[in-house]
Amino acid sequence: MYKKILLIFFLFSLMLLIPKNKFNEETSYVSSEKKLSYIYLLDNNNYLAKTDIQVKDEIKDLIDALIIDGPMEESIPSGFKSVINENTKLINYEINNKTLKLNFNKYLLEDNKDQVIESLVYTLTELEYIDNIILYIDGVIYKDGLLDRSIGINKIYNINDLNNVNKVTVYYSKVFNDKTYYVPVTKYLNDNREKITIIIDELNSTSLYTTNLMSFLNQDVKLINCIENNEELILEFNDAILNSENIILDEVIYTLIYSIKDNYDVKKVTFLVENKEILKKVLH
Repeated sequence: MYKKILLIFFLFSLMLLIPKNKFNEETSYVSSEKKLSYIYLLDNNNYLAKTDIQVKDEIKDLIDALIIDGPMEESIPSGFKSVINENTKLINYEINNKTLKLNFNKYLLEDNKDQVIESLVYTLTELEYIDNIILYIDGVIYKDGLLDRSIGINKIYNINDLNNVNKVTVYYSKVFNDKTYYVPVTKYLNDNREKITIIIDELNSTSLYTTNLMSFLNQDVKLINCIENNEELILEFNDAILNSENIILDEVIYTLIYSIKDNYDVKKVTFLVENKEILKKVLH
């Protein structure tokens, strides 16, 4: 018994002496099975767009897919391309309290710095266990510090006054090879209206056709009421939001859901048509 106690004490002491790296690569998010995960890649119009790929190791595979000619090149959907310099390497990473620390070599930000950062932040914060990221270059923290989706994406500035600027991210739909995908655009506007009102107006605007972006939202759709209560957003529309089969098109649902998720801190969205519940969606 005494010898067993000594052995346990020796092994415990040995563990304490083992040095710990600044970054410890996580393995708890590696699955033996592939699964779909969202990723933000460049489309044919140079927009960062939300599409999906099959991955096993979510963090590493997603980052590899963002690297030009990287290890996940064959997984990139047709019509899309990666954004990060091909010489970039992920040295290591660490997750702590939903913050992901990423340590890259010096080539990460050599090209298209804004798009690289936006694609990394938006791709990795799609994972439910990551809220923000911190970038390191060869172990040195990047100057902008903690990064989250508040940085915006595909930014458009439509302002005349630096005061009273409202920032709203709107998701539009596009189609390639009969597959629908979604493009977020962060707009900076001198518009103090409620964000959901701006989102609806942007999605049923006739000016969309000049931007290579699409929306399936009928131009006659009107938002009658909006209530935010207990992490739920309740939206009441007129019946123009329904199609000929009295349902809301998936493309309409997802442009609204994705837009709401990026602009509101809610967990559920309920769609009403003339005070009758049509649909309830839980945000993931």
